[in-house]
Amino acid sequence: ADTIAAVRAAGWNGAVFDIENVPVSALPAYRGFLERANKAFDKQKLVLVMTAPAGEPEWNLRSFAAAVDFVIFMDYDDHWQGGTPGPIAAQAWFAEQLAIARREIGRDKLILAVGSYAYDWHDGIADAMTIGEAWLAARDSEAMPRFDPASGNTGFAYDEDGHRHTV
Repeated sequence: ADTIAAVRAAGWNGAVFDIENVPVSALPAYRGFLERANKAFDKQKLVLVMTAPAGEPEWNLRSFAAAVDFVIFMDYDDHWQGGTPGPIAAQAWFAEQLAIARREIGRDKLILAVGSYAYDWHDGIADAMTIGEAWLAARDSEAMPRFDPASGNTGFAYDEDGHRHTV
């Protein structure tokens, strides 16, 4: 009720639930919550949208799509902040995930989100960067960004004070 009141007060047509890093054991409860929330939103003629990650088969996309009006499918993070360096969304991986989303969510409910950011992997960690920050790091380090036709992504690497950075 508070969420619907806030949506109404703001003059919005609905809301997006962007709840990430949900433990697998909590996914059924999250789906049930969205289904109940969507019924309440429908009564108020409001739209309920959720985000769903790519590359996580535990998320039953078909089931989640049935619970909401639209699904924003986050087709990125093949390589992510907690993982190993690599393309955020290599073309083959991106296309495979999109095919799954089209089949499971359906084109009438699917909203595709693409990543437009970078990670700077160094010293066993990764820092998230905006595209502007990544280009500045390339310029400041005098590294040449290179487009990789195999992955369809651009990246670069450089050394700074004895530390290897892969962006």
